[in-house]
Amino acid sequence: RGELTPSLDSVVFAGKVGDIIGPRLEPDGYHLTKILDERKSSKEVVRASHILFSFEGEKDTNAIKAKAREIAAEARAGKDFAALAREYSKDPGSASRGGDLGWFAKGRMVKEFENATFRMKVGEVSGPIRTQFGLHIIKLTGKDNRELKLSSIVLPVTASSQTKNDVFERARDFAYNARESEFTKEAQSLGFEVKETQVQ
Repeated sequence: RGELTPSLDSVVFAGKVGDIIGPRLEPDGYHLTKILDERKSSKEVVRASHILFSFEGEKDTNAIKAKAREIAAEARAGKDFAALAREYSKDPGSASRGGDLGWFAKGRMVKEFENATFRMKVGEVSGPIRTQFGLHIIKLTGKDNRELKLSSIVLPVTASSQTKNDVFERARDFAYNARESEFTKEAQSLGFEVKETQVQ
């Protein structure tokens, strides 16, 4: 878990031994994947979402602490966590994904965050937890200790020189227009999908 692209991870871990997944289009080409074996792993991985309240550049830290406690109470009361994350989280890498941080093992997150997360039950909301980044409200969305053995065939897709030129022209036009307009709105008006990289 957590070592594959998020889209492939979710599909293969929902399958069973013998399943053939695909063909699926990934950034490096078409993938056809077969699940060969499944076993229990010695390491547990978790999936969590969070809402980050940052103190950076803020003068009234008491107001931030109060707001974090208020939003944590709303999340515990059942309010849509993803909607709260999109509205309040100051983590640019995960806010647009509803606070989703994906799957991770021990050693990938700062100690305070990790300690809280690995003690939680799936569905539980915890926090505010203080780290060097600020205050976090955390929702545990998954726990797993399975490993899969996979076999993959990757068929790379190579663009023609005409396609590369067309894409370059569209990108150049977008870059020009985005300087004059809001980035995301301009991308959507041209039919581009805006994706954010995950903070690892």
